[in-house]
Amino acid sequence: MNLNRSFLLAAMIIVCASASRILMVLPLGSASHKNIFTPIAQKMGEKGHDVTVVSMYSSASKDSSSLAYTDIVASTAHEKVKSISGDFNIFKMHRDSKDVNSEVMKKVLKNLPEFCDAFLRDPAIKSVWADKPDLVMLPAFMNECGLAFVHKFQVPFIYVTTSGLTPWTADIMGTPEHPAFVPNQYLSYTDDMTLWQRVINSIARIASPLVRRHFVLKRLESVVQKFLGDDTVSLEEIERNASVVLVNSHHSLGFPRPLTPNVIEVGGMHCRTGKSLQIIDSDLDNFLNEAGENNALLFSLGSTIKSSQMPEDVVAMFVNVFNKLPFDIVWKWEGPRPANLSTSVLTRSWVPQQEVLAHPSVGGFITHGGLLSFQETAYHGVPIVAIPLMSDQHLNAKQAEVLGMAKTLNLKSLT
Repeated sequence: MNLNRSFLLAAMIIVCASASRILMVLPLGSASHKNIFTPIAQKMGEKGHDVTVVSMYSSASKDSSSLAYTDIVASTAHEKVKSISGDFNIFKMHRDSKDVNSEVMKKVLKNLPEFCDAFLRDPAIKSVWADKPDLVMLPAFMNECGLAFVHKFQVPFIYVTTSGLTPWTADIMGTPEHPAFVPNQYLSYTDDMTLWQRVINSIARIASPLVRRHFVLKRLESVVQKFLGDDTVSLEEIERNASVVLVNSHHSLGFPRPLTPNVIEVGGMHCRTGKSLQIIDSDLDNFLNEAGENNALLFSLGSTIKSSQMPEDVVAMFVNVFNKLPFDIVWKWEGPRPANLSTSVLTRSWVPQQEVLAHPSVGGFITHGGLLSFQETAYHGVPIVAIPLMSDQHLNAKQAEVLGMAKTLNLKSLT
């Protein structure tokens, strides 16, 4: 009797748990886009799940042993992408009065099938095809190449948006998106639009899913079909089975809009208090410490856009202005130090952005207005001077202005 009682008691207190194999695939995108996935991968790995992240960029951690997930880098595919696409000189596009979004999109779309094929065939990910995961996670735009893994393994998958909720992703999940008050991510409108803005926004709302279907899905579909040896593969049908969409947005930083239960906002989950800046870059930490509280600025245009590509007259303008400001400045600058730059300006080819924003000396951020940077400044409570250049940066800058977080400057009118 006592033995039976002990057995029943033990059965009641034993907690059953099982670990899952999770595969995160990022065939394309910038290094910053991976920052949205790595917090999820790290936490899931710490909880005991077997997580593998496949992308063209290694994780930022200098100590790979601290990663709770397997980090696989498709380096061969990355080199091919760089050799084909080269550097995007956003500043030259602006100087030539070109529509930057259109120019960048045309260049990416032209080579997207070749990028996809190179990624799927990269030697580094050969082992990934041999082990069936329980779940696949991938970005929701320009990364539909990753749906090949979903079809191959026939497992559930989750879409993750690196921007806000896109029109086509809303359609997939059955989420209403009224163009009268939900601005398109490539338009710098607010939720309070004029009649003409609503007309333009409505056209963009209708056109963008159609353009994606024709120029992205259909072209990638042929690559995936050929790689898998299956002519019946339909990327459009596969993505309709998305279990959930994790959206890189937060209601406190955006305009009001309806969301269905299968669309979950996770914006800001990559934000953190930061590691010790003294350990990461002691010279940078000492520079900021000497500046005094709220007496330093950070100037960075993100991981994709290089300040060193700015025209000489624009560089000279920034140098002239920075030399006159009564602040110390950290400038993310990728080339040789500009001539005649004051010693009050410290240049770095790479800046640990969150650690710098968390420093008490930093009282302002001059930024391109990327979504991750927008979220990080909100998290750390640092005001913004935004110089939006492309993509959703104009919308992000407008949202920050409405919230009283930012002032926006136009690159073409800077003097």
